[in-house]
Amino acid sequence: MLSRRYAAIAATAATLTLAMPATAFAGEGTTGGRQTLQLDCAEAGSVTILTTPAVVQDSWSDAQIVGGGHFVPVAFTYLAYDDTAGLTLDDETVTHPSAHNQQSTTTCVTSQTAVLGDLAPPDVTLPSGVAATDTVTLSFIATVIVKP
Repeated sequence: MLSRRYAAIAATAATLTLAMPATAFAGEGTTGGRQTLQLDCAEAGSVTILTTPAVVQDSWSDAQIVGGGHFVPVAFTYLAYDDTAGLTLDDETVTHPSAHNQQSTTTCVTSQTAVLGDLAPPDVTLPSGVAATDTVTLSFIATVIVKP
């Protein structure tokens, strides 16, 4: 793993969602201070959600499913992968302290691909073998409980 400095790369990419207490991607639009986000979920297929307002930090609030229902967050994994160099730049998982371990969960994913130099602060020191022109994929994986 590389230094947590590389989380700044993702933070520059955008802010996400589902109440994620870290960094991720920008949604498609806003509704009342919340963003819409398209997720691909293992059991539910393609789902659009409304996230917690962006002003709420370190929130583990439910995300509203457009069309009905809610996702209750259990864990989030954030992955930054340099496709050009074949290196993992960052890989972090955060689990809710009361992770609802007795309930059935599903996994939802969203990813964004970009040029590293478009995301990284200009003064960041890149590791050996990584260039600002490299293509990177930022992935956000949420483990959630689906509630009607």
